[in-house]
Amino acid sequence: MTKPVLVVDDDPALLNVIRLALEHEGYQVLTASDGDRAQAMILDDYPAMVLLDLNMPRLSGWEVQAWMQALHPSIPVVFMTAREQAFDDAERYGAAASLAKPFDIIDLLRVVERFAGPARPA
Repeated sequence: MTKPVLVVDDDPALLNVIRLALEHEGYQVLTASDGDRAQAMILDDYPAMVLLDLNMPRLSGWEVQAWMQALHPSIPVVFMTAREQAFDDAERYGAAASLAKPFDIIDLLRVVERFAGPARPA
């Protein structure tokens, strides 16, 4: 069984679109709408990778990333952000990569395949 991809974003519409796109390709997908839930899922499910929104209420993506760097540095994290300096942020904070919002589904699928491996055959 392949490890799931964890998608963390407080925008329910975007979370759903990403989940549907990845599931359509054959990925197992977990979703979390905040950083607290994301941390619990990382501990319980140890995902193949995390797609992480940075600006969320309560526990931000920045805080989740710092926690992951300390406890689970081997899990690749890809920042999803509208910030213009997304690439620099990813490099500075130890993320594997970044996706600048709005991003193309093709770019999403490429980055997931790069860090989570190919989807399981349908």
